[in-house]
Amino acid sequence: ITVNQPYPNLFSAFHIGKTTLRNRVVVPPMLQCRSIISPEGIAWYRRMASGGAGLVIVEATSIHRFGTELTPQNLSPLVQATHQLGAATAIQLFPIQFGQPFDPNTLTENEIKTMIAQYATAAKICRASRAVPGRDVIDGHAVGGREPSSGAELAVVDGQGADIGFIPEPKANQDDPSQ
Repeated sequence: ITVNQPYPNLFSAFHIGKTTLRNRVVVPPMLQCRSIISPEGIAWYRRMASGGAGLVIVEATSIHRFGTELTPQNLSPLVQATHQLGAATAIQLFPIQFGQPFDPNTLTENEIKTMIAQYATAAKICRASRAVPGRDVIDGHAVGGREPSSGAELAVVDGQGADIGFIPEPKANQDDPSQ
C-alpha cells in the first residue's frame, strides 16, 4: 500500500536493542484495573494487538505481584495472545502497590535494595513468560518523575537471556516530522 503520509517511518520496522518491532505504532499502557491474566484481561490486550500495533504495553503492574500472583505460566497466555497478532509485548513494571502510600524520598537503603530485587524478579518472570524469544521489552514506570536509570525509558530483554539493560530515550529531531 502506498500512502502519502507526513510520517513515512510510522509503519516501518523499528529496533530497540535486539528487539524488532514490525512498526512504530505503540499501544500505550492504559490502567484498566482488571486482571491481566484473566480471560477478560487477555481478551483486552488481544483486541489492542488486533489493530496492527508493533508494541502493546500492558498497564502498570506492581512488582510486588511477581513470583506470587504473576508467574511465567500464567503470564504466557497474555504474551501469546499479542504475539499471535504480530505485536511485541511490554509489561510496565510499577514499583508500588496500588492503594498504598508511597514517597520515594523517604525510602531507606534496605527498601531501595528490596525494590531493586523485586524489579529483577519481575523482569526474570516477564522474560520467562515470552512465547517468542527476542520480541519483548519491559517498561519501567517512572513514578513521580523518577526513573530506574537517569534518561532511561525501556529496558530490553533480549532473546539470548542477557541481563536487562536500559536504553536511553532517543532524541528525535524536533524539526523533522518523519521521526
